[in-house]
Amino acid sequence: MDFCLFTIRLALTVTLLTAGVAKLWDPPGTRATLTSFGVPSAWARLATVGLPILEVALAVGFMPVSTAALAAWGTMGLFIAFELAIAANLLQGRRPGCNCFGQLASAPLSWWHFFRNLGFLGLAAVLAAFGGQDPGLSWLTVLGSLTPGEFLSLVLGLSALALFLATNRKLGQVYAEQARLQAAVESLESHLKVSHQTRGFEPPHEGLPVGARAPAFRLDLLTGGNVSLEELVAMRKWTMLLFVSPSCAPCHELLPKVGGWQHEHDDHLTVVMVCKGTPDENRRRMGEYGARYKLLQQDSRLDELYRATWSPSAVLIGRDGRIATPVATGEEAIRALLPEVAAGEEGIRAFLPEETSSSQAGVLRIGDPAPEFSVLSVHGDSISKNDLLGRETLLLFWDPNCQFCQGLLAHLRSWDTNPPPMTPRLVFVCREDLAPRGEPILQALTLADQGCAMAKKFGIQGNPSGVILDAQGRVASALATGPKGILALCGISALNEYS
Repeated sequence: MDFCLFTIRLALTVTLLTAGVAKLWDPPGTRATLTSFGVPSAWARLATVGLPILEVALAVGFMPVSTAALAAWGTMGLFIAFELAIAANLLQGRRPGCNCFGQLASAPLSWWHFFRNLGFLGLAAVLAAFGGQDPGLSWLTVLGSLTPGEFLSLVLGLSALALFLATNRKLGQVYAEQARLQAAVESLESHLKVSHQTRGFEPPHEGLPVGARAPAFRLDLLTGGNVSLEELVAMRKWTMLLFVSPSCAPCHELLPKVGGWQHEHDDHLTVVMVCKGTPDENRRRMGEYGARYKLLQQDSRLDELYRATWSPSAVLIGRDGRIATPVATGEEAIRALLPEVAAGEEGIRAFLPEETSSSQAGVLRIGDPAPEFSVLSVHGDSISKNDLLGRETLLLFWDPNCQFCQGLLAHLRSWDTNPPPMTPRLVFVCREDLAPRGEPILQALTLADQGCAMAKKFGIQGNPSGVILDAQGRVASALATGPKGILALCGISALNEYS
């Protein structure tokens, strides 16, 4: 019995010492693992140091006979905490990376980890139950009974084990670096392909106009089933669509932190990963990350609908289902969205770029009252801002001679004939000398803007341009220009025609 208890102490000592030293060796990885398990960031900073120190202390506690039973009780408490955390994540469908032994062994969380730790918990329980009075042989007794040859063999064996662990860690770093380099090359090739397909020298798009209705979708979940934007918005939280790719190296640097973001901001934010690539590739390379929703983009081209073709990119959707921010690209820009979400609508308004948040003359500020105006319709009726209250209105500044405006007519005619739910009223605003006499455009209210006075109040510099006013006459969207911007305000997608 003494030898069995000593063997249990030896096994727990090696396990805890290896785990503790490996975690101390890799603090960033340890902290990322803790946050992905749902530990608040403030506690994760403390646990990054405290947890491995506790593991090393328990390992040392098993060595003397006098403290072995106390170490066994402490180990039981530690493994019970581990089991609760593992079960909670697995039952919620989350599979963060389990870096129990740091970089020596890392894999997505599974029930194997639960039952493995259950075995360690059982060993500690046996030692606590039967080793209270006599926890087995002491280390000094065992070492003293060794012959010189046996002692030398033990030293050589431990040295070989240490060399093996160090080599394994170094190889892991080399393989990880090789994978990052390969992913970076694949990501660069993907970006070059997108750039090659982009006409002219236009830079990457910065998202849909703020205030436009977010394009609807229903996509399959990586874990099975599907979810729609309508269902996400119905939670009455901000929704962050995080566009990522399994071949994107910066994505894999960012994604271990997503679980911590979700946990920290869970009362007001839902993080949704939108993954490019095949289902098998995403299950293999993206399943470990802690976002609650992992969607498979597949053939939906959702990244193009949201104009977020670069990875990683993110866009916030408000509780009302409208685009709340421009697309943020890269970890730094994406992280900057989080404190603004916590601050609510005022935080988002402060985050918007200058053209949508400035109060300078001639620049619209979302949420502010729209400029006052009074103009004649093509029928000769006087129309003011007050006449448009009670319903959302899309003011579309228009030039009938503009080829871009003419190209939009087919889309707008279909949209006006069969408007989607919650669609805004369409009002055309034309320069007085260009407005059709007595004949509205698409049977919509058409205003004749004398001297472009109304256009100047709204800061219009070209056609077509558009802005949404809410039912109370406040500015509800950023100023959109060009065919894509106008169609986005209408909730119309025309990927191929205006790409």
